[in-house]
Amino acid sequence: MSSSHHRRDYRRQPSSNFTYVSPCVKYLIFILNFVFWLFGGLLIGIGLYAFVDKWQLTGWVKLENVYDVILNISLVMVIMGGVVFIVSFAGCVGALRENTCLLKFYSLCLLIFFLLEMGIAIVGFVFPHSMQSVLEENFTDKIIHTYRDDPDLQNFIDFAQQEVSNCIIWSVKDESFK
Repeated sequence: MSSSHHRRDYRRQPSSNFTYVSPCVKYLIFILNFVFWLFGGLLIGIGLYAFVDKWQLTGWVKLENVYDVILNISLVMVIMGGVVFIVSFAGCVGALRENTCLLKFYSLCLLIFFLLEMGIAIVGFVFPHSMQSVLEENFTDKIIHTYRDDPDLQNFIDFAQQEVSNCIIWSVKDESFK
């Protein structure tokens, strides 16, 4: 027998719980996605509560076209909450279990969100006047008509206007003290 057969193989075999991922990174991704998962669930809950409340109050909810869905704050909250809930759940479980399929889905969703944001920003930067005119023509008319009929949209717009005016007032007062 040759001497190579008698030598033992002392190479270290990886244990069954061996991982290439740092535990710090793994649990940081898990915790962040867990917080977003809870936030998505909260958005879904609040949106469903507002939608059911509006349904019981008015007895009908107008959803004839895309603008009706976009201008319905409760539906937007449910849709956005659902997307955040699903994507963050995939990131949460994928990071914790080191499941490559879930992590690929999670990273693909984040890539799509990023590309959509960049696309909207580029279109807004390259065609600012046409984008502004499209938004003004389509959304302003729809918001004005819907504002009268939808108490949720009224409350949201009134709140936003109140907050913007408060910010302007505080910034003017702050400048006057300097």
